[in-house]
Amino acid sequence: MLFFKGVAMDERQTLRSKAILMKPRVMGLDNKSLKPCSRLSRAIKLLRLPLALPLFLPLPLLLPLLLLLSLLFPALSANAHEDFDRLGPVYAIGEKDLLQSLQKSFEGAQQSGQLGLFFNEAKNRAKRAIENPTPVAGVHKTLKPRTYYHDPTIELAQSLTDARGTIWVPAGTRVNPLQRVFLRQSLMFFDGRDPQQVQRVESLLRARPGKIKPILIAGSPLAVMRRFKTRVYFDQQGHLCRTLGIEQVPALVEQENERLRIDEML
Repeated sequence: MLFFKGVAMDERQTLRSKAILMKPRVMGLDNKSLKPCSRLSRAIKLLRLPLALPLFLPLPLLLPLLLLLSLLFPALSANAHEDFDRLGPVYAIGEKDLLQSLQKSFEGAQQSGQLGLFFNEAKNRAKRAIENPTPVAGVHKTLKPRTYYHDPTIELAQSLTDARGTIWVPAGTRVNPLQRVFLRQSLMFFDGRDPQQVQRVESLLRARPGKIKPILIAGSPLAVMRRFKTRVYFDQQGHLCRTLGIEQVPALVEQENERLRIDEML
């Protein structure tokens, strides 16, 4: 006689045979012809109940459990796809399709020529913005020359921490970028609409090649770039002028130790 996990082999086969024979009896059916009802069989298949379940659950508890499962899963029945009729009145959609309306408007604008006019205007507007950007407000030609200094030091309002909350730089720390880096090129702010200023900057570029960065506050960058044959910048929205406090041009910005010296010249 062979033993497997503490149970004799012939006894294991006997228990398995009893489980198979008891299954139809529990359902109230014989062993030959009848099959269980549709709801009951699908509920058992869904939950994957083992064949030997009658051995572990008392018969009085098993039948109510299976009946409850069949009621909880009505979609498993053969009538799951039946038509339950309408729950209320149904109306056709009266609104126009949004995509079709947009497509119709687009085709109408294309046929009338309005679409072409719109694209041409957008292209010309972009071209004008590139060739003649909006001048920096509040900056004018120098009336009275002046020299002043700008300290770029910043003070941290709050501590800089990592993801764990470790403080890397405490609040109140003062940092001057000129202690770490050096301004390699002087900044020359000027008005490209003024021929005198353009001539002065051109002479300065020839006298100090590679040492001057020309920055426009008004005028056409492309036209000045073609004349200088070098890259020309534009102070968009006047950010640099506000930061450095520039009110008159031409203005030359150079580093002097750990500060920036600004000369507003005639």
